[in-house]
Amino acid sequence: MTNILILTYEKDPHAESVCKYFNNINAKYLKVDTEKLSSDFDISKNRCPPALHHIIARGIERKKIFTDGVNRDNF
Repeated sequence: MTNILILTYEKDPHAESVCKYFNNINAKYLKVDTEKLSSDFDISKNRCPPALHHIIARGIERKKIFTDGVNRDNF
């Protein structure tokens, strides 16, 4: 898994467990707090329920998101 982008906000109950998972499999990721983004962005906690908004796990090379079924099931 490469180039993971996690869009979340400060009180997101799921973000830390997702980040912990990526740490356990030594994946590189960037966690972005959407509350600190410009109002020009179309992501806000008012439009989405409290949860992990998006996980984008494909790099420029369009590699597979998960290495195998076990990896996918663990996630």
